[in-house]
Amino acid sequence: MTLTLERYIKPDRERTRLYPVVEGVSEETSALMQSMRVKKLTLTNGVGNSILNYWQNPESVKLLIWQVVLRVTDASANACTVDVDVTDDISNHGDTILDGSVLNSTGINGIITSLNDAAIGGNSTNLPHIMDEKDGTNQYITVYEASGNAVTDFAGEILIFYIPLGASTSGSLVEGIVTEPRSSPRRVQIGQRCSEESLALSKPVCCKVLNSDDWVTGASSGNTVLAYWQNPESKPILILFCVLNVTDASANACTINVDAVANSGANADTIFAAHALNATGIFSSLEIAAGNQNERPHIMDAKGGANDYLTIYEAANQDVTSFVAKLYIFYTVLNV
Repeated sequence: MTLTLERYIKPDRERTRLYPVVEGVSEETSALMQSMRVKKLTLTNGVGNSILNYWQNPESVKLLIWQVVLRVTDASANACTVDVDVTDDISNHGDTILDGSVLNSTGINGIITSLNDAAIGGNSTNLPHIMDEKDGTNQYITVYEASGNAVTDFAGEILIFYIPLGASTSGSLVEGIVTEPRSSPRRVQIGQRCSEESLALSKPVCCKVLNSDDWVTGASSGNTVLAYWQNPESKPILILFCVLNVTDASANACTINVDAVANSGANADTIFAAHALNATGIFSSLEIAAGNQNERPHIMDAKGGANDYLTIYEAANQDVTSFVAKLYIFYTVLNV
């Protein structure tokens, strides 16, 4: 038997009504669902060789640290670097998550990710990490200024993306409403018990699909926006990655650029750079690529902000014809 999990929504000046949350899942899957959590650690000025910030696992179970993102919004006036790692104490430090990441440059879109070889030092494993349960051996993440001068005139943050590995022994449960034909509505568990902190940090990973059926095709000389999407949120979003699935290749040799830009007609190429549409396959923006593609997450500004559009731009001077493709944009909303 499969379930449709629903929740009550009450928009302004409207009656309360039910909206589907998840459709077609078993009760076992419903109880095992885990949302991605995003913990933000604000970074400010600090002296050299010191802990800039830290975080303790709030759960009674281990965490999977999927990735850590360093976002530099205002570069430090002095040259300096930070290390990030899972440690056993708030005064200790390591460098297997981020190693020697610079704070005195906003770099490429101000983003450095622990999953990116090119952006970090040699000791980073570029892999997810396991963080021990609260009061366990390695229950902290520390951000340590590893080299250089004092951090001055600086603003930035660390975003920790994590998933609890099991149900906590205390905390909160989330329930949903199940409606079935010829049956009364009933409540079922959605996800596993977690701390209030993790519950508040839950971030659904959203997926926007730009289908080639809606793209502009047949541009005679290239240099044309094929499709665009505007951030629908009043807050910034973090584009985790994009996936391009070309199922029918273009009859002509042609390439596209994809990026977060200032308007629906702009062109840039740090998400996908000169990527061919005349070859079938599944391609990720996190894979190693030539050109300006930087294989990392991207920030899209809030709706109405400076860079609140994503465009697919035909970069080569050939018609885009007889092709079928989809661009999947995986993102989460940032409360900043």
